[in-house]
Amino acid sequence: AFKISREGPVVVAIGQTQSRIFAMLQELGGNWESRYRNRRRKVTRQWLTTLARSSHQGASDSRCWNLLVGGLISLLLQHAKNDSKADIMELGRLGLSALLPLTDADIVMDQKTLVTSMTAMINLLFGAYPIMPHHGGKILCHLLSAASLAVPTSSTRKLSIYTSATALVICGPKFTKEIIDSILNGQDSFQDIMVATTSEVTKLAEKLRE
Repeated sequence: AFKISREGPVVVAIGQTQSRIFAMLQELGGNWESRYRNRRRKVTRQWLTTLARSSHQGASDSRCWNLLVGGLISLLLQHAKNDSKADIMELGRLGLSALLPLTDADIVMDQKTLVTSMTAMINLLFGAYPIMPHHGGKILCHLLSAASLAVPTSSTRKLSIYTSATALVICGPKFTKEIIDSILNGQDSFQDIMVATTSEVTKLAEKLRE
C-alpha cells in the first residue's frame, strides 16, 4: 500500500482490504493455510518495517496512525489468533522496535496515535508471548512512562494502564520484578504519579491473573 501511495486514505483502504482477504483465506482453511500464512507474514513484516522506519525518522503522527489502522492492528490480531505462533514470533522484535517509540507521549502528541499503538501492542504481546519475557524490562519501562504521562482521566491512560498490566502478566516476574520493586520500594526517587501508576498496574495485573 505504501509503495503505491503515501496518501492516508489510500494506505488505510488498501491495508484493510489486505487484512480482510487474509481473514477470508484463514476461514477457508485446508490447502489455503500454508499459502496465505507465509504471504501474510511477509506483508506484516513490510508494514512493521515501514512503521519502524517512520517512527524512528520522526514521521508525522498521522502517517503512523494510517499504518496502524490500515494494516497492522488487524494483521497482528490475526497472528495472535493463529494456532501457530512461529510466524508472529519471527516478527516480535521488529514489532517492538516499531511500536515502543509510539508509546512515548513526549514524542507522539496525537492521542489517537497513542491509542492505536497501544492496541497494536496488545495484539503483539499476545501473538508473540513466548519471546516477550526477554524484553519485559524494556516494554514495561516504556508503557509505565506512557501511562504516567497521560492525562489522569483520559481513555489513553486507561488503555495504557491495561496494556502495562497485560505486559506485566505476559512477561512474568523474572524480567519485570526488579523494575516494579525499584519503583514501589524507592518511592523517594520517583515522581508520585509514577509510583501511583505502577501500583495501579500491579493491582490490575493481579486481577488479570485470576
